[in-house]
Parts: sequence; structure tokens; C-alpha cells
Amino acid sequence: MTQVRVKGFKIFKDRHGKQRCYHRETGHKVDLNHAPIGSAEFFAECETIRAIAEAQRAKAPKAGTLGGLIQSYFETEHFQNLAEATRRDYRKCADFLEPIRDTPIHVIDTPLIAGIHDKAAEKIGWRRANMVRTLLSEVFRYNIPKGLISANFAKDVIPKRRPRDRAYANRPWTIEERDTVLARPSHMCAWPLP
Repeated sequence: MTQVRVKGFKIFKDRHGKQRCYHRETGHKVDLNHAPIGSAEFFAECETIRAIAEAQRAKAPKAGTLGGLIQSYFETEHFQNLAEATRRDYRKCADFLEPIRDTPIHVIDTPLIAGIHDKAAEKIGWRRANMVRTLLSEVFRYNIPKGLISANFAKDVIPKRRPRDRAYANRPWTIEERDTVLARPSHMCAWPLP
């Protein structure tokens, strides 16, 4: 019986004697019922899985880039211990920075971060821009001890102020609004009245 070997794939018999095939790096399984070992379908399936793995590898952030720094921060215990909402917001900020993730570390400086902050304010608003600045500050702060970057370049970027013309979301009630609510019967209120 000839033995078929495909580089990067693990072909073996399981404890029940059934043939199995997995891609070593990703763990993708080749369906041997659909594509028997040695057939053209089998080799096509293996090539598809290998192409997917290479595409994922190419998509991963490179070391020595802004994307690599952000990825390094996302793997820290500090990031894992943040609240779920904060982690979600930081990931959204990282998605905003996705187009410039291949920026080399030696190019990063305070004027560049200030420019990113200004661009973010134009595109996604002042609050999210401040969140992008905070994320970059945290990323730099946690990568300095690792020797991946020399300084926290986001520290000196001035946060955007809240626009003066925006109304406050939780403004205090006027006397008339308070009297209107208190005049309603208690069964119409969302909360019990004393």
C-alpha cells in the first residue's frame, strides 16, 4: 500500500482505524468521505486549505509595525482584564487604524499621532478620536518595557474638547417637566413613586 504524504498535513488512522487528515497549522479537517486520499479532489482540498492559511498569515500584523504593537497590546493581561465594553471599543478603534497598520515603528512620532487624532475627529467624531488617542497611549505604554517602542508618543497629544453647541444628554429637568411627571398617576410611571 502506498503512503500519501502532503507537506503541512497530518494523515493518520484514529483509534477506530478510520483515516483522518488535518492541516497542522490551522487544524482544518479534510473530509475524506468527499475527497479520498490520493484523489484529485483531495489534493484540491489540501491546496484550498493551504491558500486560506497563507492568506490569514499575510493578513496578520507584521512585527515592527503599528499593527504589531496593537496586536501585542491585545495579548496583554491588562487588556484581557478590561471591561467587555472597553475591549469592544478598543477593537473598533483598532479597526479604524487598520489602513495604517503597516506603518513602521521608526516613523511613529507625536506629530503623526496628532495627525491621526485630527483625522479621526473629522471621520468618527471627537469622542471616538479621543478613544483612538487613549488606545494608542495604552499600546505605547505597554510596549515601552518590552523594548518595542522608545516613548509614548500619544501622551502629548491634546484630547479634543466636547463641542459647545451640543446639548447635554442628561440635562436636569425643568420645573414644568418635573411637575408634569409628578402629576401623572403612579401606574403610568416606569418606576414606583413613594
